[in-house]
Amino acid sequence: MATGAAWRSYGAVLQGPGFRLLFVGQALSQLGDWINRVALLLLVYRLTGREAAVAVVLLAQALPRALVLPFGGVLADRWPKRRLMIATDLLRAALALSLLLVDAPRDLPRLWATVVLMQLLAALFTPARGATLPALVPATELPAANALVGLSGELAFFVGPALGGLVVARWGVGAAFALNAASFLLSAALLARLRLAEPPRAGVAPAAVGRGLAEGGAVVRRDPTLVLLFACLFALAAIAIGLNTLLLGLLAGPLGRSPTDLGPLLALVGLGGIGGTLLAPRLLARWPGGVRALAAGATLGLAADLALIGGARHVALVAVGLALNGLLSLVVETLAEATIGRRVPGSALGRVFGLYFWVATLGQVAGALAGGLLPRVLSPGGAALALAAGAAALPALALACTARPSDGDALASIGGTGRDAP
Repeated sequence: MATGAAWRSYGAVLQGPGFRLLFVGQALSQLGDWINRVALLLLVYRLTGREAAVAVVLLAQALPRALVLPFGGVLADRWPKRRLMIATDLLRAALALSLLLVDAPRDLPRLWATVVLMQLLAALFTPARGATLPALVPATELPAANALVGLSGELAFFVGPALGGLVVARWGVGAAFALNAASFLLSAALLARLRLAEPPRAGVAPAAVGRGLAEGGAVVRRDPTLVLLFACLFALAAIAIGLNTLLLGLLAGPLGRSPTDLGPLLALVGLGGIGGTLLAPRLLARWPGGVRALAAGATLGLAADLALIGGARHVALVAVGLALNGLLSLVVETLAEATIGRRVPGSALGRVFGLYFWVATLGQVAGALAGGLLPRVLSPGGAALALAAGAAALPALALACTARPSDGDALASIGGTGRDAP
């Protein structure tokens, strides 16, 4: 019965024309994002042959979000959200096309600058998109709407890398960049048809952003379970981005494979992620008081899995490890987002979720740095082992230093969640 009710809820959400426009546009845009990421990594690796240069690309994607994401919500409150989203889509389409001019090592500074600008615009788009959903669906259907958006992200993660690898292998990186630009243009065209009633709101002073983050941090610090979950999230993000960098070195080195195999292998992470969204509710149904143990166990499992991938000498073992990476990652993310919704007062949810995405971005920055620097002094397998040890230490320390909460971790319900597109 519950499953039937869930499917009916999804159907009701998709019947809304406004949500359909946003949903289809974002599905196409997220697919383009993953095609673009694979093309960028392969292009930079082809031009330099160095994992450190790939890490610079990943840093160029993560750092702007870390700096600008907290202010994106301010602009979403002060400016018309539909116009903000259309403008950022059109600008990103132009920037994506400019990557067609990159064809030699001397063009790498231009590539990095373009990536930074695209991520700055993404940091403005994402909060506006999140703030648009409540205006498109009734409050009772928001969980289903968020689940559908998350599912589209996971499906894009599953299809996009493999499609990106295929496009690059057959037509070159230019075709991948053109497809990404087309996805932004299609998203903007769909958003232009969106009829969004936006009530006037008072402007939010930029200084309030830092104050809001501090208040959200105070809420998290008072709850040992949230402290642990945020530590797990940081470790998860560091592993995810570090693995992107290390995989290219493993493919070219111990595995003796072509770098174009990166796309199909990353698709397995998305496939595992779909499984993680289905597994997490079952785990909590069986162990309703076990959020801390489940999250910490899954994160430590991620670290062990990374060490296993680093030591693999056959691509089949790497493929299994990547699928397991996706599954465990989405278990942690689903637990974290559902627990925040359960434990944090409604008046503080926005600030805590803002801090949540910020911590994830900081973890990505750490993973990109580790993935770029460690291979300079260690073998690809040794670098993976070192990153795994560092990532495991943080949740283990948080688990040891936080007292178990007395009110338990049982959740009334869990909805599907997903990762943001790159």
